[in-house]
Amino acid sequence: GEAGLAAPGTASAPAASSSGQGASLAPPSYGHVASTALPAAAHTAPSAATGRGSDAGRRGTRERKAPKVFEPPPIDDRNIDRKKRRKLKHDDYCFSCDDGGDLLECQICPRVYHLDCVDLKKVPKGMWTCPWHACWECDRKSSAAGGMLFHCMTCPQTFCFDCIPERYARYGDKESVQYGKTLENQGVPSIKSYLFFTCEDCETVKRERLEKIERERQEWLERQREAQEAARKEYEEKARIVRERRMAEAARLAEVQRKRQAAEAAAFAEAQAKAQKLALEQAQLRAVEIARAEAMARAVAQQHA
Repeated sequence: GEAGLAAPGTASAPAASSSGQGASLAPPSYGHVASTALPAAAHTAPSAATGRGSDAGRRGTRERKAPKVFEPPPIDDRNIDRKKRRKLKHDDYCFSCDDGGDLLECQICPRVYHLDCVDLKKVPKGMWTCPWHACWECDRKSSAAGGMLFHCMTCPQTFCFDCIPERYARYGDKESVQYGKTLENQGVPSIKSYLFFTCEDCETVKRERLEKIERERQEWLERQREAQEAARKEYEEKARIVRERRMAEAARLAEVQRKRQAAEAAAFAEAQAKAQKLALEQAQLRAVEIARAEAMARAVAQQHA
């Protein structure tokens, strides 16, 4: 069949098929539609093939608008009233072996582990939770075990209500309450699903550790007593030596004083002896002079007689 002319801005309609069926119309082409509207006369020009000029005109004159992109405001600008979640303060030592080194952090609690302690060869991708959050017997998490799990306070052992041994099913004691407060201070948002106990292995380790501490304390006290006794003996020995030295010095000074006094007494006695001897000699000289004078007097008297 013969094809008619299409209206401006539309594609030409295809001819009718040779089978005699009605002509199939192709949709209008919008390949080069400009941002401005087409002329009004072109909008209403009828199609020679279809005679649907008004529909084609409406399609050709539709204005294209720029797409709208929804950009959510920054999270800081949203007025959301929710409790701020504190950052977890993870432990410094492995929760399984209590040693340091390269440690893997749990994403929902402060516990850290060596890869070997949790049977891992490399750091897992995505969010990782430690063995402290699944039952050791049935491997159920708290969401599948009634919302509660019993956690050992000193090792990764964890049990659900169905699997926990009867000897461990106790909670609410002072130590558990203090342990829960410690977890909250480390950034755990809620401890409502946490119940705490201490397993037999940890009790044994704790008891052995306390016994070791007590033994070391007794050994330390014994060493202190020995050191004090040695210090006391050393002090007494030093005091004895000082006392003996002082006594020896006092005896030496006394001997020096005695010798000095003896020397002074000897010198005094010698001086007295010399003085007495001198006095005796002087007396003897006077007696000789007197005798000589008397003899001279008698001789003179005899001469005059």
